[in-house]
Amino acid sequence: MILLSNEQKELNLLLLLISSRDLQEERIANLIKNINWDLFVELAIHHKVYSILYTRLKRLNQMAVPVFVLDILEKEYKRNSYMMLELCAETIRVSNVLIENDVKTISLKGPILGYELYGDITLRTSKDIDLLVSENDISKSKVILEQLGYICLDRVDDFLRSSRKWHEHHLSFYHPIKKIEIELHWRLNTGSIKELVFNQLWESRTASKLNKNVYLLGEADLFMYLAIHGAGHAWFRLKWLLDMDRIINKNEKVDNVLRNMDLYNNSSIGAQSLILAESLLGTPITRSVKDTHFTKKSRKLAKMSMLFIRNVVQFDNLPTLLRIYFRIYLLFINPTHQKIKYVYSQLLPNKRDFMTLKLPKQLFFLYFLLKPLLWVLRQFKLR
Repeated sequence: MILLSNEQKELNLLLLLISSRDLQEERIANLIKNINWDLFVELAIHHKVYSILYTRLKRLNQMAVPVFVLDILEKEYKRNSYMMLELCAETIRVSNVLIENDVKTISLKGPILGYELYGDITLRTSKDIDLLVSENDISKSKVILEQLGYICLDRVDDFLRSSRKWHEHHLSFYHPIKKIEIELHWRLNTGSIKELVFNQLWESRTASKLNKNVYLLGEADLFMYLAIHGAGHAWFRLKWLLDMDRIINKNEKVDNVLRNMDLYNNSSIGAQSLILAESLLGTPITRSVKDTHFTKKSRKLAKMSMLFIRNVVQFDNLPTLLRIYFRIYLLFINPTHQKIKYVYSQLLPNKRDFMTLKLPKQLFFLYFLLKPLLWVLRQFKLR
């Protein structure tokens, strides 16, 4: 585990505490001196690791952790615990209804994943439920969710659906009474990323220990999905890297998983997650895996993402220069043919365009012409 600069002692302390290794009390005791506790709490909440952090700090109550820090973290831990119990119950309920109606359903993240990786649904945070279904079952699933009281937040006409199924990868639903959001996915990632089709993912699925009708991605597919998801957000929240740390520790065939990712031109993304997990969380990586998969590109990706990990950034309100840097980073992630697909995907009308300006069906072609102007309008709104 490599500690960051002395100027980032709050982040260093956070990393030491959330690491899955035994608590290094001597190193923690040295770091805990002169900590800016307000910044420490801000980092814990930003990175969404306050639940596991609270349970760790309780074991170190003999150290000089201010009471107000423990109080804030305890409050967030309890709030998240109640929310995860609600999301877990709703995931099981919805999954059972979908399965009973012959809709094959895979739970992607949320409390189901939390139980799989941490053995406790309260130790991982989540704001919604992510479910994956076959593209052929989208319309049927939409009807079922609406019958269960959910409202589709994406009012997209039929004439948009064919392009959107490639450009986007989920529909959003909201239950106004339960105040729960569900993202219904038909792809794991956006259209520029090469991935397995649903039937292949279904064949390799694993059953959740929480309910017989709730399924997760298979081990190798889960590794690939979490690595691509984290990389797509430049790992700006440590909770995603913590997930990778847990799945790496559970998986003894990391080399095989990375070789499988290479078939989809994504092995550098998988290696990026290993480099970051080893450097920041002390995740043990074998020498053979390093020699084979830690390439110049994967190291460069890890270095580029550190800018977003070190700083508290909000992706819905990035400064202009950082937003440009992020676009460059996304281009660098993809191999050449996927770069072309990514650039093409950025030229297509998307959900943000539809929300910025609503046009009637017969004027849909204007979205292509107005796209640069719509982008400029959104930048002004962010200021």
